[in-house]
Amino acid sequence: MDNLSQSIYLKVGEVGTPLKKISLSEKKELKVTMKKFLDAEYNIPDNFLLRAYIASGLPIDKKLITFQVISSALSFKDILKNANKLSKKEELIDASALFQSINKSLLKTKSTKIVRPIINFTNKWVNKARFFNMQLTNKTEESIIATVNQLTINIPTPKNLNEKTLVKYKKLINPLFEILFELVSKSKSYDTYILFLQGINNIVKKFPSLFINELLSNDKYYEKLQIFEKNLLKESEYQILQGHSDKIEEMNKSILESPFSDIHIIFKEGVENVWDTQGATLDGISQSKIRNILYDEQSYIKPFEMSSRTSISSSIKQLATALISSWDARNEGTLAMDSFKLFSSVAEKYFNLKIGGKVGELTSFSRIAHEPLRNAEISENTEIVIVRPWVELKEPGGKTILIKALVKEKE
Repeated sequence: MDNLSQSIYLKVGEVGTPLKKISLSEKKELKVTMKKFLDAEYNIPDNFLLRAYIASGLPIDKKLITFQVISSALSFKDILKNANKLSKKEELIDASALFQSINKSLLKTKSTKIVRPIINFTNKWVNKARFFNMQLTNKTEESIIATVNQLTINIPTPKNLNEKTLVKYKKLINPLFEILFELVSKSKSYDTYILFLQGINNIVKKFPSLFINELLSNDKYYEKLQIFEKNLLKESEYQILQGHSDKIEEMNKSILESPFSDIHIIFKEGVENVWDTQGATLDGISQSKIRNILYDEQSYIKPFEMSSRTSISSSIKQLATALISSWDARNEGTLAMDSFKLFSSVAEKYFNLKIGGKVGELTSFSRIAHEPLRNAEISENTEIVIVRPWVELKEPGGKTILIKALVKEKE
């Protein structure tokens, strides 16, 4: 080992051990040595280099802020002590490596002694993020919820339910709820929404409902739950229209297992609204899964069939053409509007034909449902405006678009 490396090693110690306490003069000396070392571009292990950065007080190279480096370089106490330095502060805060390293410490020990310090640290970190209005990466949110889940596992189940035990456990579990609710109320990630519910479900399943229900009934969670419900509906619609039916299934399962019955009602109503207005734009697999959620039908794979298939009679196709023609002419006078209303009512009631898609509505382009105005070139998922609605046929197995909507690219 060369002199520079030896000098640094003596001040920072072995990787994985607690960082040595050094005096102010030693810190200044280490900073000078580090600058010489970095200028010389010596080859040094990343975990050792991270320790040197922290000990010297120099800004840490962001390349070193990874789970592998942090977890191998620092002791658990040093991770918590230097947490503010172990996040990437760019447009979004990425602290996933920090919390993954904390999770590793939780996994390595069954001791409950580190549970409370981690609960307190995580709760303070999330509240600090809220106070400074910091946006977190999706990976950071997932890592924090993973920490909450691991903490739930590490907290022992109470052996009795006397008053002293209840007070003790409320002090442990309430911060876990606070962390989850704070994250989900600020998040824009559908994966985080699912993980939030799964985290809540894990806590509810493990601990007695006697004080779980009391904690969840706290008014401070009500506002955050309303924000979550609003975001959930908006994002669920987007996920459905993007064909991410697997995520919708996972969300539905998490909601069914959760203690929030109101959310299940709201979610199901939201999915049903998308199904009624946009269901025909979905492929066969997505239609099948959505019907399973709404009507408890056994999920099955039904490939999407275009309107040219022979099983649709020519008379139904002619009716569909007449329906869209009637829609086109509806504004040509009172009689024209009355005729359209009567025709559309009969077509839906007796022939399961329906106008779908709202004119002026913004959505993503899909070749299944949309036809570009004047044959313009539009790429899949481009944001478009509906100019003329589609005509859909409702069948036992799902919905099929017979006449595509005319659309134009959003200006």
